[in-house]
Amino acid sequence: MNSDISALLPGEMTDLFLNLIPHKKAVSDEWFALHQKVFEGDLRGSGRLIKVYSALTSQLITDLSESNVNHFAVTLKRCSRLFYNMGISFEEVMLSIHLFQEACLNVLVNESLIEEDALIPLRLAFDQIGSAGLQVVSAHYFDAYRTQVKYEISSAHNETERMRNELDLMRSRYESHAKENLQGIHTTMMEITKKLRQDSLLQRTVYRLTLALDRAKNESELLDVAITFFKSILPEKAEVMVLMRQEAIKER
Repeated sequence: MNSDISALLPGEMTDLFLNLIPHKKAVSDEWFALHQKVFEGDLRGSGRLIKVYSALTSQLITDLSESNVNHFAVTLKRCSRLFYNMGISFEEVMLSIHLFQEACLNVLVNESLIEEDALIPLRLAFDQIGSAGLQVVSAHYFDAYRTQVKYEISSAHNETERMRNELDLMRSRYESHAKENLQGIHTTMMEITKKLRQDSLLQRTVYRLTLALDRAKNESELLDVAITFFKSILPEKAEVMVLMRQEAIKER
């Protein structure tokens, strides 16, 4: 944009914008009315849009009345980001900037601030301002779009990383839990196997004892069978006690 906005305007333009300052609300209302007419009343968040138009109208007219190109660009930048955040399409934003020009011209005519024969050269001057402004708005509108896309990509990446970490944690917990369960199952199976072996050994011992008892012909043989049985089921050191008991019986 030209660093001196007055170079785009006839000499009396600054005075015209100064004359518009008391009519900022009229310009804002006209801007919104034109927007509503063009889009047939289908406006998203119209209450908020009225407030946005009011604030932007006030600042834009002030910037133009002061020929402050730097602040004019800042205001248009804020305008483009506001419209983007409100979900207004790029085409609608471009048309909205043109409608601001129309609103200013309509108020200038309605309030008799200009003569009708000055309208055509004034419109050409407004078109020059609008063309410069559209360059700023389009650039920053897509800056806002790129920023949003980068944010969404970053958020998606972070979410993917978070889900991957959660999945790794779940897998680790599952493997640990499964390992503990397998160890518990192994211990239980070992205990069951040991018990079955003990039961099987006892059954075989009882069976042999029964056969031996059936074959015993006298008390001495019965005693030998009993001693043999106890020796098979008692700890090794207990065998000494059995032998001592045998000797005691013999001495009798």
